[in-house]
Amino acid sequence: MEQWRTFLPHMGGEELEKALSEQDLDFLSDLVACLLQGCYQRTDITPQTFSSYLDDIISYRWELEEGKPNPLCAGPFHSLPPRTQVELLHRLCDYRLDAADVFDLLKGLDADSLRVEPLGQDGDGALYWYFYGTRMYKEEPLNRKTERLCEVDLTLPEKKRRGRPPKKRKLDDNNISEEDSEETEVKTENGLDDVPPSTARRRGTWSLVCDTEEQWIKLAESIKDKTSPQDRHLYRVISHNFLPEISSMIEHKVRPENTSAPFSLQHL
Repeated sequence: MEQWRTFLPHMGGEELEKALSEQDLDFLSDLVACLLQGCYQRTDITPQTFSSYLDDIISYRWELEEGKPNPLCAGPFHSLPPRTQVELLHRLCDYRLDAADVFDLLKGLDADSLRVEPLGQDGDGALYWYFYGTRMYKEEPLNRKTERLCEVDLTLPEKKRRGRPPKKRKLDDNNISEEDSEETEVKTENGLDDVPPSTARRRGTWSLVCDTEEQWIKLAESIKDKTSPQDRHLYRVISHNFLPEISSMIEHKVRPENTSAPFSLQHL
């Protein structure tokens, strides 16, 4: 989400979710045209004419450079599944960051202000993400030991993987378990497990957990009496920073006319 908010500050995440779920083609066409205008540094790309430019950049950057199958071979952008549309929008945001004017556009901005960290983590290892508005998302945990074992198998040469003595295998498993144990003991200031920044973390399943005041209260009550440091930290954040304000935030959101202006092709 934060990638496109960098260039489309007037567009909210909930607006994008609604446009994708309802397949608001006018909205999505405007968005794609906006991003492509920035990628190509030209203003004559419109919602009616963006298709050839999208085909061009995806064929070159996605298919040739990254070596991935071109999703546009299955049909135009509007006919693709919403998940594929999101993946394409995400990549367009990445390509937009390669444009020549990005340095000037982001000059003076602190890198930390563009980086989103989880709001907190519960005792089961699930991460809770808050971007803006009244919604909070939950990312289910992956089995870390299974993930680490997969990484070991992928990095070892094929010759060494075959015929490994059982004793050696047991020792490796013990080392992995010890490393996992050490990792779970290392916490950041906000109560999160410290994940090495050099590795690309695999993502768990995401779901929307809070959107209404009742859901925020229910989540806080569900972790109120839990004893893990992660749950206690998450409860403090929600009860102190969100519950006192969430009612007025929701009331503002449901007003008939929102005062924020819709994004336009000029925002890029």
